[in-house]
Amino acid sequence: MVGVEQKQGPLDPVFGQHRVFSLSDEAVSQEAIKYLMDVRDEALHSASIYVKSHINNDQDEQVIGMVADTSDLKVKKRILDDSESINMWINELREEMAPLDETASEIVYTDEMLDILVYEIKKYLEEHPEEVNDSVRRVTKHVQPLSNPAYDVSSELVQNMVKKLKDKRFSDISFLKRYINRPTPIPTNFRQWFGHIKHNEPTRQFMLRLSFDDLMKIQGYMMQWIVSISKNKPDSKQLQKWLLYVWIFMPNELLSQQISQLRELGKKCRTNIKLNTDIEGLDMPKEIQDIPFPNQRSELNAVEITLAVIAHRYGQQDLLNDDH
Repeated sequence: MVGVEQKQGPLDPVFGQHRVFSLSDEAVSQEAIKYLMDVRDEALHSASIYVKSHINNDQDEQVIGMVADTSDLKVKKRILDDSESINMWINELREEMAPLDETASEIVYTDEMLDILVYEIKKYLEEHPEEVNDSVRRVTKHVQPLSNPAYDVSSELVQNMVKKLKDKRFSDISFLKRYINRPTPIPTNFRQWFGHIKHNEPTRQFMLRLSFDDLMKIQGYMMQWIVSISKNKPDSKQLQKWLLYVWIFMPNELLSQQISQLRELGKKCRTNIKLNTDIEGLDMPKEIQDIPFPNQRSELNAVEITLAVIAHRYGQQDLLNDDH
């Protein structure tokens, strides 16, 4: 396997897997050993264990081993009865939005979309004379009415764009369009990401520009934002949309340390689902709003989605058991 060295530890008798390295190796730090043993202990307590013995008739010897008994997991009460359906639904969305070996476009709007947006900005400024934006008013003075039902320009987008253009100076309409159509800078810290998420809907085009580190950074921030979502705070709708897109674009294969981070998020989701059954449902982003929810659900929230994906895609199904 790529990235895995041949020198590995002995076969674990309980989980049937080779350890990455021998815990008796003097080169291994004691902190690493303690962390691995803690993870193993948690796994042992998440499922019943029994001793199984059998006789090997060919060699006439008795073999005794420890085997994880998962036969009772299916009958345990689950936090999400339809978690597998939710995870499959996310996988379908992933296929719909797959990059198809394309590179992220640096063009934000097509020419027609840009013309429509510029007209909507002009109209908004005409309807709101209190807005101080003389430069934009001047260069859009002769813009003609334009519309296309295929392009739904929201009032929120127009308002945000007007704020973005405030105090900017443009010599003519072409410079205005060029400014509008430049790619949005990718945020780099907590404050920038929160501001971006609060004022922008996630899009496939933007997500394709993000690196894996960007996705993990958003996931890390969601440890704090899950509480806001669960309490239905004002920004929870936007946060839910972005959390959905994180799971659509997050890779399947992660390192164990990264999965441990996801597990902590899963635990937090699990706790909030148990404490609050009134979490508001997700409003689907516009580019996928016609896709129905799984399992004939009338609504679904991003906290449930997060728990389902972490449980099934990343092998943390014990988080679904209602016995912790």
